[in-house]
Amino acid sequence: MRLRTLALALALPGAVGLTGCDDGGGAALQDAGVIGGAGGAGGSGGAGGAGGGELQEVLRLTYTKQAGLNTDLVVYDFDEDAELNLTAGAGIDCAQGCVLNADMTWIAWRGGEGDPTDLTLKVAPVDVVRKQIRVDATRVVADDVRRFEFTSDLIVYETGQPMGTDRTIEILSEPVGGCAEGDGNCPAFVGNIGANGGFRVADQGSTVVALDISLSAMTVNLFNTANGLSSTIHTFGSQGGTGSPFSGRQPVGMSPDQSYLLAFTPEDFVWKVNILELRPNPPPPTVFELFEAEMNPMQAACGRDMPYNFTEVQYNPVFSADSAYFYFVAAGNCGGGNRLDTDILRLPKDVAGATPENITNNPRANHWSNQEIRGFDLDAAGERLAYVSPRITDANSQAIWLIDPETGTFDCRRDPGQPDLDGKQRCPYIFDDGASGVRYRDLRFVTVQVPR
Repeated sequence: MRLRTLALALALPGAVGLTGCDDGGGAALQDAGVIGGAGGAGGSGGAGGAGGGELQEVLRLTYTKQAGLNTDLVVYDFDEDAELNLTAGAGIDCAQGCVLNADMTWIAWRGGEGDPTDLTLKVAPVDVVRKQIRVDATRVVADDVRRFEFTSDLIVYETGQPMGTDRTIEILSEPVGGCAEGDGNCPAFVGNIGANGGFRVADQGSTVVALDISLSAMTVNLFNTANGLSSTIHTFGSQGGTGSPFSGRQPVGMSPDQSYLLAFTPEDFVWKVNILELRPNPPPPTVFELFEAEMNPMQAACGRDMPYNFTEVQYNPVFSADSAYFYFVAAGNCGGGNRLDTDILRLPKDVAGATPENITNNPRANHWSNQEIRGFDLDAAGERLAYVSPRITDANSQAIWLIDPETGTFDCRRDPGQPDLDGKQRCPYIFDDGASGVRYRDLRFVTVQVPR
C-alpha cells in the first residue's frame, strides 16, 4: 500500500489539461528500484487549498504507460471509470520516470521530451481539480540525476556518476517548492553511495534510508530530514569479502509507519526476508527463510513445496496501511514449462510461525493464465490489488488486472475475460485495444477528496 490522501486544490491558470488515454507508459522493470518502489508522500505548495464545500473520497490508480513512441503518466478514476493522460501535450516524456507526490499536487520527471540523454530533474505543481500540470511553473531541481522520489514535502534524489570504486553518488533532499534564498544547508546532504547503492523513503515522515553497497555487504544508514541527524544502524553480509549478493535495486522497502525495513536477500544462496527495526542501535533483524536461490550449489532449485516453490524475489515489497502485513512477488521457472512462474505472497510483520499466503495462485502450466506478474500495488483499504501481466490473446502487450486480495476474485466489470485451467474467471481491468506492444509500470493507488 502506498497511501495518498488529499483535499483537492483550487483551479490554477496556465495549466496543461488531460486527454483521454490512448498513449503513454514505460517498459516494465525486473526490479522497481526507487521509482517503482515505495511511493513518495505529501507535498507543500502545489495546487493550493481546497475550495470548501462538501467533499467525497475517490479512489484512483496511477501508472506509467508506454504505447509506441509515447510514454506517459496516466490516472484511472474508479468512480468515473475513465483513464486520464496527465502528461500528454505537456512536453513531458516519462520514459525515464515520472512520479506524483502523495497528494498529487506535484509531479517530478527526468529529461526533456524525446531526449533520453537528458538527466535533468524537474518538478511542477499539479491542479488536481482540473487534472492539469502547471508547466508554466516548472522548476529545475538538479542535473545529472539518477533516481528520485517524493517524501512528505521533500524531493529526494541521487546525483553524480560513480568513478571506479569511489562512492561519488550523492543523495540530496530539498523542499519540493525549492530552497529558501540564502539557505546554505539546502539541498540537505543525506549521504554518499556507490554505483550499486540506493535509497528508500515512506509516504509520510522524515526518514530516508540510504543503502551503501560494497563487494560483499549492504550497509543501512538512517537520515532524519527534520533535524539532519544520521546514523549507521546495520550491515548485511560482511565487509571485505568478494562477490556481493546485494544491490540497492533489489527488493527493499520501508513500512508506511517507518518502524521497520524489509530487505529480501539471497545470502548463502537462500532467499530470506530480513525485518530490521528503523531506529539507532536496533536489535539484530528478524530473519525468515523463504527458498533456495536458483544458483545454489548445495541444493537444487525449486525443491520446496508451495508456497515456497520459487527461486527469486522480484520488485520492492508493498505494505498494508497499518504496516502489519507485507506483500511480495516470488518467481521461478519451477513448473517445468516455458513460462516464468510468479505469484504474490503475503506475510505478517510478526513472521514467527507464519506461513506465506499465496494471493494470486497462478496455475503452473504453459497457458496464458500462468501470469507473469511485473509489478503491483495494494489500495489503502486492502480491498483491491492491481498487478501488471501480459494480455490473454497478446503476450506482447500488457494489461492491469484487479483482484480482491482476500478471495483472489477478479474484477470483471470492464471485461468478461476467460476461464483459466481451473475454471476460474480471469479478467483484465485496464488495457488498450488500439495499440500493440503496450507496457505498464509503477502502479500506485491514491485516495483523493473531491467536491460532491
